[in-house]
Amino acid sequence: GSRGPPPRGGWTGGTWTGQTSTLQVYGAANFSLPTSLSFTPNDILINCTPGTVEISFPDLIGAGGTLTVTSGVAKLLGGLNYAKDVVLNGGTINCFGASMQFAVDRNWTHTSGVFTAGTGTVILINTGMDGTISGATTTTFNNVTIVKNGNSVYWNNGSTVSGTLLLSFG
Repeated sequence: GSRGPPPRGGWTGGTWTGQTSTLQVYGAANFSLPTSLSFTPNDILINCTPGTVEISFPDLIGAGGTLTVTSGVAKLLGGLNYAKDVVLNGGTINCFGASMQFAVDRNWTHTSGVFTAGTGTVILINTGMDGTISGATTTTFNNVTIVKNGNSVYWNNGSTVSGTLLLSFG
C-alpha cells in the first residue's frame, strides 16, 4: 500500500508511492532514507536548517524528477544516485565515497549554497534533450563523465573539474 510523507527523523521500511508528487523535507531534524526502502517520488525538496537528509539508494527520483536543496544538507552516500535535474539554491549537497556516482539526466543549476564533491563522480547523461551546467555560483566537481547521446551539454558558468573529465559518445 501507499503511505503519506515519511515520518520525521527517518523511515525504516514499507513502500511510499509518489510518482507525481514532491517529497518535501522541512525542519531541523536529521532524516535518513535507507537502501531497503521502496521509494519513488517525482521530486525531492530539502529545506531543513540545520538538518541533514541522508540519501543512499539508486533511482532516487522518478522520471522527470528534480532534487532541489534550499537549506540544510543533502548527504549522498555510496552507490548510484539519480535525478533528472539538480537545483542547488542554498544549503549543501555532500557527496561521500569514491563509489558515489550522481547521475544527472539534464540540468545542474547552482545559484547559491555549497556542493562538496568528495571523491565521487557526477555523470551527465542527457537522454532526450540538451543539458546545462549553469547558475550564479560555480561548481567544483571531482570527476565528471559526460555521456553524449545525440544531445549537447552546455557548460555556462565557469564550473571546474578537479579530477577527471571523461567524454563518452553513446
